[in-house]
Amino acid sequence: MRITLDLSIEMLSQRLTRIAFDSGLGAGISASAFMRNNITSTVIEIDPAVYEASKRFFGLPTRNLDQVALLDANFWVRGRIERLENRTAEAAKAAESSVPVESDDTEDLEPFDIVVHDCFSGGGLPAHLYTQEHFRNLKTIMKPDGILAVVCLSRMWIPCLIF
Repeated sequence: MRITLDLSIEMLSQRLTRIAFDSGLGAGISASAFMRNNITSTVIEIDPAVYEASKRFFGLPTRNLDQVALLDANFWVRGRIERLENRTAEAAKAAESSVPVESDDTEDLEPFDIVVHDCFSGGGLPAHLYTQEHFRNLKTIMKPDGILAVVCLSRMWIPCLIF
């Protein structure tokens, strides 16, 4: 996983197919740009009003929008890891057994090429989304050569970025 300070959507669209916006949709400008470049996007936003405003006032497209999760990003990421671990365990069980294991789970759990971590809450940063644990969890749901783009609007140094 790499951390980047500069994103060129045109350059990235050549190699990316899946992106997640980890808590921080805002006006949806970044998400819209990725979706317009045919990059399937997942939006995680804790505030339903922010998501509705991004659609209504800023034209957030729905084409190439894979999933919208209106909940805390930390909760969503941990849930995704748990579902991935369960699916992996089911696959291992099926491989050992001569009886196929059926699952009605059709959720796409493929790892993300990029995660845009753009979290801001009123007057500050949501501290629980800037912990070493959260960044390690993000790494778990990303491709090995995935990119983590961190947008940080704060004067404070975030030591947890060193992991």
